[in-house]
Amino acid sequence: MLAGTAKLNSAQVHVLLATVKTVINEPELQGKDEDRAVATQKIVRQVHSEVTELDEREILRLIDSLFVKRFGLFTPDRLEEDQENTPAEIDDYWEVSPDFNEFAQNLVNHLGQSAPANDLNELQQVSRVLLAEQFMSPKTNPQTWPLLVAHKEEIADQWRQGGRFILEVGD
Repeated sequence: MLAGTAKLNSAQVHVLLATVKTVINEPELQGKDEDRAVATQKIVRQVHSEVTELDEREILRLIDSLFVKRFGLFTPDRLEEDQENTPAEIDDYWEVSPDFNEFAQNLVNHLGQSAPANDLNELQQVSRVLLAEQFMSPKTNPQTWPLLVAHKEEIADQWRQGGRFILEVGD
């Protein structure tokens, strides 16, 4: 689905997901089949609020390379103005493909497929189990329990940094 020659790096993936989220939540595109133009700068600024480690110029470049050139889901556009009403600044727009929602659904489905446990490191394997289950013991999880015991301090630190869950690890 993510056709291209190279794998996406973490910044590209972050921009990809933030852009999908932004476009899906864009009120101007809700329920529209006709005019699906959205201001380029509006999308870039919204994505920048999610991807703060990159500047807006780099985000624009990544969105262009992913959604315009690679996937063909955005078509560069400019609003049609008559000669008298030509504004001092010309706003760029992207015409969003009607196939965008289908692309987003396929992306979600692809990401929803669980990766084999052997592709995950030991900490990720334990975290995956802990996210799915509230309780873990040697009887219920004989494969991952030794990993939890071996890395309990490191795992507890990771969970504490997230601030969303409290992980209690007993002996």
